[in-house]
Amino acid sequence: MELSDFVSIFYLCIPTIIMYIFVLYSPTLASKLISTVCTDFLLNILWSLIYSIYCGDDYDYLFKIFICIVFIIVFAIQSFKAFCFRRGLKRLPPQRDFFESIHSNIGSAPSIKFHHLPSESSQSSCQQSRECSPSIDLCETWQDISPFPEITYCEHLRVKTKTSFCLTPKAQTALNAHEALLQNKYKPLHRKVVPRIQCNNVYDDFVSNTLNKSTGTITFLKSSFARLLYVIAVVFGYRLPFEIAFYLSVKEANIRLIKYIGSKEDNFRANGQGSDVQAQNGFKQYISAVDSNHSIHETH
Repeated sequence: MELSDFVSIFYLCIPTIIMYIFVLYSPTLASKLISTVCTDFLLNILWSLIYSIYCGDDYDYLFKIFICIVFIIVFAIQSFKAFCFRRGLKRLPPQRDFFESIHSNIGSAPSIKFHHLPSESSQSSCQQSRECSPSIDLCETWQDISPFPEITYCEHLRVKTKTSFCLTPKAQTALNAHEALLQNKYKPLHRKVVPRIQCNNVYDDFVSNTLNKSTGTITFLKSSFARLLYVIAVVFGYRLPFEIAFYLSVKEANIRLIKYIGSKEDNFRANGQGSDVQAQNGFKQYISAVDSNHSIHETH
């Protein structure tokens, strides 16, 4: 193979290389796109070789077979990753207001309920988990001690929330005592009792526009025309510009909620299923102080 033939193989790779150099300023974005770049780059080279074979360049027969096998493998990987990308684009969670959602999450009360489910020795036909009767919520008093989230300005900010629960010694003692009482009740029925602590009204996965501006990028990517262009791009190894557009428009924020649960003697800020108004007011003041773009709280 002459040098000119070798160089011609990489002609189709030039757009891929240039576009990836464009995103190297962001290590996070570059790391998300590295697998896309690899499959695009390989497909660019393989299409160049296939075109070269079609034009009658003299390659060994075994080499041609090898190229075909590698092309099938790489194209299968490319197609699977493209399917995952389109599915993720289609399944973006609902859009909600950032301030209202976090404000609501901070004020959302935890609950402690007990459920019974079959024990290992159970022969019962009822294998489903059911709430214990009578239903008692052991969350008597609580307060939110969640750290306030860092503000990320983005057209489509995907917010994922994880909730943790901490119990005071008195609350843990009360939980253990009630669990033991219910275990004795359901043991003859070959059922075991488990406590479940949760917040019922938490928005745990949503998308928010913290810029209060829209470029229409995601709307375009979801359109039929963009889907057709994307299919063509997948075939020839040019997925990268579509995914760059997506990741520049969509960023992720992981928010941790911490609910501190106590008994009546602990006398926390909120009782039962009431809201922690003091924590909500603190969040409101925090947003007012750090929202440099004035795009989150100004309409509230």
